[in-house]
Amino acid sequence: MGVRRGIRVAVVVGAVALGATGCAGVRPTLGEPVSAPSAGAAPYGARVAMVGDSLTSGEFATLPLAAEARGLRLDISAEPGRRVAGGSDELHRLAAGHDLLVVALGTNDAEPGLTTQQAGALIDAAFGAAASSAPVLWLTVHRPAGTASGEAATAFNAALADARGRHPMLVVVDWAAVVAARPDLLGADGTHLTADGYAVRTAWLVDRIVEHLTPAPG
Repeated sequence: MGVRRGIRVAVVVGAVALGATGCAGVRPTLGEPVSAPSAGAAPYGARVAMVGDSLTSGEFATLPLAAEARGLRLDISAEPGRRVAGGSDELHRLAAGHDLLVVALGTNDAEPGLTTQQAGALIDAAFGAAASSAPVLWLTVHRPAGTASGEAATAFNAALADARGRHPMLVVVDWAAVVAARPDLLGADGTHLTADGYAVRTAWLVDRIVEHLTPAPG
């Protein structure tokens, strides 16, 4: 058998709750090589770090394989209940040596009374922790519309939009718009997702990652 060229996926799990079970956090370990991606993928072996909360935990069944298929070397750190400030250590640890940093935080910060100014301060502090020269892809957040938490999510997303003027490496990708158009992807609490919802989020996110890693034609 010929030698396979490939990339490897590393996953960091921080107290991930799956139903009534959980597991202790571990540092990244390298898995087995995977076959080369198809034409049109991002630069082969591109390194991506992702820091998230329970929504990212929900993608553990789908995201690593989807990343492999597109030629991405992916390091994930996810912890249910994680806030922006609580992810600072992981942002600092994972920022160096990656081509792209994906941040999927803010949902747990979107509590009643959150202002755009307060959210902006959280985002600025996260950038200070990351200290990365790589682009930062940050997902907008969704909480149920018509609630105080929904208003807080709107404030957080507005702060993300404003932060682009202060942080040239920030790229905001609008997950909130996806679920607003597809409410069937949401679970009973209006924030977490169904199994189909997590699959859609994974496919959408990997497409956004590849978009921002693929050189423009010409």
